[in-house]
Amino acid sequence: MKSKFTSFVATAAVLVSGTVALAGNPMPNPPFTTALYPTGPDAKALLKTEASVNGLINKALGTGAKCYQKGVSNIFGGKPDGTAACLGGLTTQTGAIGKVLVGLAKIEEKAPAGSTACILSGLLAQVNNLTGLIPSLLPVALCEGTADINTSPLVAKICGSVAGGPSCTVDGDCAAGTCAGADYGTGSVIPTTKDSLKTESSAIGIASKAGAAVAKCIDKAVAAEVKLPGSSNAGLCINNAKLSGLTAVNKLAEKTGQQPTCLLGTGQSATLIATTNSLADAILSIGDVIYCN
Repeated sequence: MKSKFTSFVATAAVLVSGTVALAGNPMPNPPFTTALYPTGPDAKALLKTEASVNGLINKALGTGAKCYQKGVSNIFGGKPDGTAACLGGLTTQTGAIGKVLVGLAKIEEKAPAGSTACILSGLLAQVNNLTGLIPSLLPVALCEGTADINTSPLVAKICGSVAGGPSCTVDGDCAAGTCAGADYGTGSVIPTTKDSLKTESSAIGIASKAGAAVAKCIDKAVAAEVKLPGSSNAGLCINNAKLSGLTAVNKLAEKTGQQPTCLLGTGQSATLIATTNSLADAILSIGDVIYCN
């Protein structure tokens, strides 16, 4: 399934045909805080490269969310979660995480010489966000149940210090290092009913879509500024994206009669909305890492 996180088709088209604005000056804040417009004869190509990388990262975030959704469904059905394999990793270059480097290499083939160097160094520091953003949401979303997901024998983990294994459930099982693999966040529990599973999965989807909408604000801001400096209104775009998340949460609560109450009851829905907004803000921060040339 195609990720809904972001698409840079419109931006790329502007970059190819337009004139780069404000070369060397700060990009609009928001959505950026430290990013600068690239300078020099390769400025257009650099912006196009960075836009492509941004699309790659946001696609990985969307895919990562689906890994956790499918994993919980598998566990509920008494099957191994498969989340770790779905997420993959930098060393295996598979799954949502590993494919980032594979995709980055393909982008670099068409990019100005050395243009992805700063992206790569920043990306390696941010790469845990690709999986870490969603687990920060999961204890809020996956709240109805009794069995801790992370200690379930169906959640695959291996000792990170030993290639290929052995399996572990707590860090103490490893001679050195820590357990690696699927992490559903401290406090996440296995749903006990199909209705809870469906509702909680919907909550994860709402957060992902809100993040997608915020990521598109980066898309729109760059496109607008390149075409006409000072014309972007990313702040309004971001607020509207977050508002769409709030509206979706309220509709979900109404549809389900605020069930389960740990997720959608009085006070709990506000926690879900706050966590969704935090995830969206974290996605914005990745933009500064990518737009670095």
